[in-house]
Amino acid sequence: MSRSDKDLTDALRQLTEQVQAQSREKMAPRGAAAPAESAALFVGQTKAGGGEGGGIASPLVERAYADRLFHTEVTLTSTDSLFRIRIKPVSKILMLDANGAEVELQFKAPT
Repeated sequence: MSRSDKDLTDALRQLTEQVQAQSREKMAPRGAAAPAESAALFVGQTKAGGGEGGGIASPLVERAYADRLFHTEVTLTSTDSLFRIRIKPVSKILMLDANGAEVELQFKAPT
């Protein structure tokens, strides 16, 4: 080990010791909240496309291809700039869920 390596090693050791000496005390562990029981009523969908709650029911079925909306055409280039492709990415698709409710899927434009 050369003299400069030894000096660097000593300097690193001194810095490490200083940081350890300045470290804060660890926080005392805190207990978790006591377990509790709870209940909630489910408010389901009463009819297709209406009511409260319920979410989206599978499967999703596309209404019609013609209902799709598209972003403006973009040209994507490979990272090595050898290949270029022009695409017109999908912007929005309208679908129906199993309950007959309309579901709208919106997609960001590629950058």
